Amino acid sequence: MVMNRRNFIRKTAGAAIATAAVPKLMAGYSYSEKESRSILNRVISKEIPMRWEDSMLSGNGASGIMVKGLPLDECIIVNHEKFWTVGNEYRPETPDMADAWVEAKKIAQEGRYMDADRYISEKARERYKEMYGKKFSGNRPRYDRAHPGFHFLVSNDSNGKPLGYSRQTNFETGEVSVYWTDNRGDWQRNIFVSRCDDVIVMEIIPPPGFPVNAKLSFVEAPGKLDGDIKNMEIEHVDTEIYLHATYGRTMGKKKHEGYHSLARIIHSGGSSRPVAGERTEVRDAEKLLVVMKLEYLDDDSKADRNKLRSEISKLPSDYDKLLEPHAAAHGEMFNRVTLDLGGIPGDVESSENLLADALKGESLPEFFEMMHAAGRYALICGATGDLAPALMGPWGNEWNPPWDGRYTFDANLNLAVAAVSQGNLPEVMDTYTRFLELNLDDWRKNARLMYGCDGAVADLCQGFRHGAVLMPTYPWTGGVGWLARYMYDHYLFTQ
Repeated sequence: MVMNRRNFIRKTAGAAIATAAVPKLMAGYSYSEKESRSILNRVISKEIPMRWEDSMLSGNGASGIMVKGLPLDECIIVNHEKFWTVGNEYRPETPDMADAWVEAKKIAQEGRYMDADRYISEKARERYKEMYGKKFSGNRPRYDRAHPGFHFLVSNDSNGKPLGYSRQTNFETGEVSVYWTDNRGDWQRNIFVSRCDDVIVMEIIPPPGFPVNAKLSFVEAPGKLDGDIKNMEIEHVDTEIYLHATYGRTMGKKKHEGYHSLARIIHSGGSSRPVAGERTEVRDAEKLLVVMKLEYLDDDSKADRNKLRSEISKLPSDYDKLLEPHAAAHGEMFNRVTLDLGGIPGDVESSENLLADALKGESLPEFFEMMHAAGRYALICGATGDLAPALMGPWGNEWNPPWDGRYTFDANLNLAVAAVSQGNLPEVMDTYTRFLELNLDDWRKNARLMYGCDGAVADLCQGFRHGAVLMPTYPWTGGVGWLARYMYDHYLFTQ
């Protein structure tokens, strides 16, 4: 299935179910009511994924990770809601098209609709050239693009072929776990994005009596386009990995934007050392913990590595102590609303079977209960940061994704928040409202420049840095009203 905005839900929340397996019931084992319900609040796959699109997701609203789930050579795609390329050297502004639209309406009233469209296109290009001069090329300014921050690679040694493989996402805690067995015994790798401490936390647990030997590295996500990144520095030392990236274009500002990340490597016993400047190797550790901090930089010159180091140093050096407050906060949100259609979770053998049954009209209660859980999970993980969820949420692995990964206002963002009030997630509505308020001044300016009137007009889609209309031939005149409707719905629902 091709990644696009129409099937994004199936690729994230939905595909997590379609490609995963719920644990097979052991003969003679009877699940309690709580255990049965929890089966529909997680997915467990026993199939090794072949594509990054089949990764499992976690996030805290701002930061997001995609965990491929490979036992020996793991790739964790690290994202953030504000990791967007800067599209232009100038700040895009809405062209003054009010007079042009008056003329275009006259042409359209004569039945010459294609001529009216061409007239607007030509006038828009003329205005852009007047506004930006030689800096402008093409038909319109470029949109910013959402992009992956970097890849966090984790390689484990192995004694024998990995067997008994499985991976799971726990919707109630936000954890993604990978399990496998080799000749030494059972291995486990857990990772989550903390809602309380705003860090990514990973642990590797070896079989009793055996050490962890692992290679850890930050690498650039491949595929960037010319001018996207001015510079990216990565440093591996004994107990740290640090990455600092600077965006290439400035959008007319004096300072470049950027982002940086620091990972602290904590191991019980054993040793760690940098190798060839490309990775940090951990040898003979009893257990391995990695705590990672991300930060988007509005002014790249203010990158402060010591600040990240200090913030991480104040946190417990224990996975369970870091997980406990996060799981409590995440779980409280997730469990506010449950959907019980009378499904029998104990009868669910695998989600592949569940989907196959649903396509035949069977097992529909269990299927819709799990889909409801997946949808809540996606909202909590991807829509509770500073910004509303863009087309892909805070996830993705392409520098040039479909529709640039933008906020899309003709259904996508609208439907993402349509059931927020019924789902008792005011945190999502708060984030959504702030996003509309962030853009309101630009949207009001759009109405004046596009049509010479009061009101608010949004582009069909946009990034997060501005709300100027870059697609003057396709103004979304009803868009802001549709977006604002959900705030009124929330008022009616909660008054």
